[in-house]
Amino acid sequence: MRYFRAVAEEKYVVALPEGHRLPSRAKVRVADLRDEDLIAHTGGGRSAMYDAVAALCRDAGSEPAIRHEVAETSTLVTFVAGTPRVAIVPEPVAQLVVAGTVYRPLASRAVYAGQGPCIDRSRQPVSIAQCTRGGIGGLLVRDLKATGASTSEIGEGPS
Repeated sequence: MRYFRAVAEEKYVVALPEGHRLPSRAKVRVADLRDEDLIAHTGGGRSAMYDAVAALCRDAGSEPAIRHEVAETSTLVTFVAGTPRVAIVPEPVAQLVVAGTVYRPLASRAVYAGQGPCIDRSRQPVSIAQCTRGGIGGLLVRDLKATGASTSEIGEGPS
């Protein structure tokens, strides 16, 4: 059995190729990306970011046009630099400096809730009760359910 808790909440930024029409803006709205081809982390349950990007687009009233999926963040940023495609990523990704890529804040209140397994100091899995008492704070139920959390004990996820 595995338990998850939110370990960080990070704002989103948009990775854009130099020369794109949007880098001149201080912030980019999700609606501004409506007609853009996107690069995202691999979907199919292998990355929470794929689902997060899709949800951001749908919440803004459009279906995401994810044209390319990648497993590695550095690959994603490199693809942005070398193509006319864009990506929505957590803010820390902007620390990856890749020639040809610029970052702009996403004008959204949405945050990416990074998750980690609940473990004790000896790196052993702990119960959901122990996890929720563990310093960072409460669980983000919606995000936990997205990982496959059961409804009988929030936080129980795939092992």
